[in-house]
Amino acid sequence: MKAFLEEYGIAIFVIACIMILVAMSEPVGKAIQTAVLKTITDFTKTALK
Repeated sequence: MKAFLEEYGIAIFVIACIMILVAMSEPVGKAIQTAVLKTITDFTKTALK
């Protein structure tokens, strides 16, 4: 088991990090989308006055 972790430990760690990023991407993406749409809407309302 020790040899397995020495050999593949970094790969397992990287895969775990990627899985965490993928899991977090949906809520973070929704927050970014909402903020961008609000900014664009506010800008166009100001520009068209």
